[in-house]
Amino acid sequence: MVSVVRIMLVLFVSTLLPWWSGPVYALERVRLTSGEWPPYMSARLPHYGLVSHIVTRAFALEGVTVDYGFFPWMRSMELARTTSWDGAVVWLRTSEREKDFLFSDTVSFTRQAFFHRKDKPFDWKVLDDLRGLKIGSTLGCSHGEDFDRMSENGELSVDYVATDRMNLKKLLSGRIDVFVANVEIGYYLLRSCLGEEAAGSIAHHPCLLLKNKPLHLIVPQGRPRSEIVLEVFNRGLKALRESGEYDLLIKRWRDGDFLRGKTDN
Repeated sequence: MVSVVRIMLVLFVSTLLPWWSGPVYALERVRLTSGEWPPYMSARLPHYGLVSHIVTRAFALEGVTVDYGFFPWMRSMELARTTSWDGAVVWLRTSEREKDFLFSDTVSFTRQAFFHRKDKPFDWKVLDDLRGLKIGSTLGCSHGEDFDRMSENGELSVDYVATDRMNLKKLLSGRIDVFVANVEIGYYLLRSCLGEEAAGSIAHHPCLLLKNKPLHLIVPQGRPRSEIVLEVFNRGLKALRESGEYDLLIKRWRDGDFLRGKTDN
C-alpha cells in the first residue's frame, strides 16, 4: 500500500514539473531599453552596435529574441524600472542602482577618461585635483561612486547634458574645461561628429578615471520574470564566451566588418 501511494505521489509531482518550470522555457522574447552610445549601442548602427549585438546573440543561443527601445539615458533606466520593459543595457553597478535592479554577469567593460582641448592642458591624479574645473558629463552616467558623490555634494562642478555630442561641442567652444567619457566612445564621436581639424584639437588625459569597470544588463527587482530573464541571459552569455563567438564579435567590430556591411550572425 505504501509503495502504491509513493508511486502515485511521484506521478502526481511529475505532472506538475512542466507547469512549474514552464516560465523558464516559455521565455521567447525580451524587451530592453537602451541609449545612444555609439559604437557600443545605437539605433543607427548594424545590430544596434557592438554591445547590443553581444546581448542579442547571448539571448539567441537560448532561443530568445530581443526587441530594443532607444531613449535618453535617464528615461531608459526609469522605463526599465517602472514599466513593462524587461530591463536595460548596459550599466555600471552602483549601490544606488542595486536598490532597484538585479545585475547580469559582465557584458563588457568601460574605461573612462577626461577629454580636453590640447591648447588647454590640465593634470590630475586624485579627484581633489579636479576642484575648480568645469566638468561636462551626460545625464544618467555614473563615473564611479566617489566621483558621483562629490558631484552630488557640490564638491565638483559638473554640468550634465543630454548627450555626449553636446558635451563635445561645449568642450570645443570652451564652455567646459574637460569632458568625462568612455575612451573608445569619445574618439568614435570625435571622428564621426567633428571635422578632422576639430577632432585633432582634442585629446584625453592618460590618467583614467575608471579602468576596465564591468558593464551589465540590468533587470528590475521584485518581478519573477526578471530572475528568469537574468538566468537565461547569463547562460547564453557564458555559452557565447565559451564558443569563442564573443571574442570574434569584438574583433569584427574593431576591424569594421559590420560597418562595411558584413552583417552575418
